[in-house]
Amino acid sequence: MEASVAFRRYVAPEDQSRANVYAVLARLYADAPDVSFLNALATSERMPVAEDRGFGAAWNRLADASSAMDAEAAAQEYTDLFVGEALVRRS
Repeated sequence: MEASVAFRRYVAPEDQSRANVYAVLARLYADAPDVSFLNALATSERMPVAEDRGFGAAWNRLADASSAMDAEAAAQEYTDLFVGEALVRRS
């Protein structure tokens, strides 16, 4: 008779939060944010802001900017920052 073994992987909340932030950063570096990604950022949960106005304040500013940004402008800004203006304007 064979016994089955199931493993339950525990991920600490702070590790899951860190992984989620890395996923957002990876997505922002990989390609320009589209409408659905901007909406996801804009509607994300706001973080409490410490007195030093560290990560929580930066996250909240990103969420606020995402609600005001349209996808075409975001695509142009991504291209200007990561691809280069000269390459795009030549085509």
